[in-house]
Amino acid sequence: MKNSLTLLTLLVILNGCITNTSNESRKHSTIYDDNSYDTLAIYLGNQAVNNYKSINSNNYEQLLRTSLVLIDSLLRIDDSYPTGYYYKIRILSKLNLNDSALNICKEASIKYPNNPYVYFAKGIVQERMKDYEASIISFKKSYFLFQNSSLFSIQFDFEAKEFAYFFCYGRKRSLFRVDSIINNNKDVFYDKKFAKRIKQLNRELFIEKW
Repeated sequence: MKNSLTLLTLLVILNGCITNTSNESRKHSTIYDDNSYDTLAIYLGNQAVNNYKSINSNNYEQLLRTSLVLIDSLLRIDDSYPTGYYYKIRILSKLNLNDSALNICKEASIKYPNNPYVYFAKGIVQERMKDYEASIISFKKSYFLFQNSSLFSIQFDFEAKEFAYFFCYGRKRSLFRVDSIINNNKDVFYDKKFAKRIKQLNRELFIEKW
């Protein structure tokens, strides 16, 4: 009953927000520029992510399903929110709804053809489905987009880029690349600590926990 009332409250708020928010007022921005999005959309997104990360909860599957409702609500408010699609893919895959997750990947890749996170997520889902050749293609696409875009420039982006490279080319080449960047002081985000993470990265465990 409590969950139903909470959902009903959200839908009432959502309906009012949709009515009062014009498409012209919504900005299209990069994945991290949250200031450009509807306040309620950000709130719903944060709640969904908190649920997603509550992996030790006894009712984790129910939290995931609640997250899915929240994400869908977020995208109804503002479908120009790429993080919403990214987490919807993750949640569907966590629920073993990988075919549905791939459908969202396809939808997101049409809407955001230059967003590397879409292809990174697609690669993870494909690997979970044991479609390894397709997953490598997706990870290569993700790496290429990270490498050729100035929009993705914070530490989290650089880590995702190197993980995509790792999944494409393996530990040895990945470590050589990171060590070369560190030795040449080419980027402030690369250090010995990050090199250690790459050295200890367990591909299967990463795919499982993502």
